Amino acid sequence: MPILEAAPSFDAPFPFLLACHERIRAAFARVVRCAEAHAEVPADTTPAVALRAAQDALAELLPRHAADEERSFFSRAIARDPGHDVRELITQIEREHADIDGHLFALEHWRRDVGTPGDLTERVRALGASLNAHFDLEETELSPKLRALLDREPERSEIGREMAARRGVAWGAQPDWHIRAEIDRDAAANLLRLSQEHMDITARCHVAKKLCKAANAGAPFDAAAARPLLAAIRAEFGRHGALEEADFFPWTLTIGAEASEVSALVAEHETVRPRIDEAIALVGEVARGQGDAGAARQATEWVAREVFNHAVRENRGLFKRAADYFADSDGAPGRPK
Repeated sequence: MPILEAAPSFDAPFPFLLACHERIRAAFARVVRCAEAHAEVPADTTPAVALRAAQDALAELLPRHAADEERSFFSRAIARDPGHDVRELITQIEREHADIDGHLFALEHWRRDVGTPGDLTERVRALGASLNAHFDLEETELSPKLRALLDREPERSEIGREMAARRGVAWGAQPDWHIRAEIDRDAAANLLRLSQEHMDITARCHVAKKLCKAANAGAPFDAAAARPLLAAIRAEFGRHGALEEADFFPWTLTIGAEASEVSALVAEHETVRPRIDEAIALVGEVARGQGDAGAARQATEWVAREVFNHAVRENRGLFKRAADYFADSDGAPGRPK
């Protein structure tokens, strides 16, 4: 999702207002993608988390945008419109704001009641139809009328100051249009952290592979070295997977990742974790002089191979998708003001 080439600032309130439409369209597109993923795998918690995040972002953007229009633009336009040409149109726009609020409430109601995927699809479509018609009316009919009445000083500065204050931004500051959503900012930090953890985990896998290779070549299996190595892999893989499942994987669904790909990676986590525990137990027995060194070596070899391959699949799949997303966004993730 590319960002605007030249981002409007608060001292250009009309371009800023129209840019908000693009932000809302982008946020709604995320809701659509997440709703589709949720319909595909309705019992999976990962699409559900992603859908909640996308809905929350949209629910934040729309009321703030409506407040800009109603409190900063409409009241001034009515006061400066002696022929009342714009009053009827503003009344219709305000009715549409209430209609859109109703669609947002319907989505929230679906989320609270955990409705069916069919109900979700119907409610998302209804919201989309209302948003499209509403923005078309504002951009083709309302905006030219508002510009004719208000696109001058001191109105521009007054409106810009109010819009800035509504966002908690100091007047004169450039709005951070490169920041699209808090979930993006968190995802960027998570991507860096997870990428570093991949390097740490795969480095340990390389060491474990060397221990097994030496044993395969005839040397005694070094259980004393393998045991803490496996314990470290287990701890890091556990923390790593928990962060992915709770935060990073749901976010990838909002940028177009397939629910089936995410679910497959989660399933791999669930498969690998107990196998690491099994390897640790076998190696521990050998370290105490009681177990089967061959079985311990094979278990260690399996862990090193599968954990490494899992990291490679993530790097080539979801991690690459995330990196490409941020590259297309000029490397600047975050929240739209």
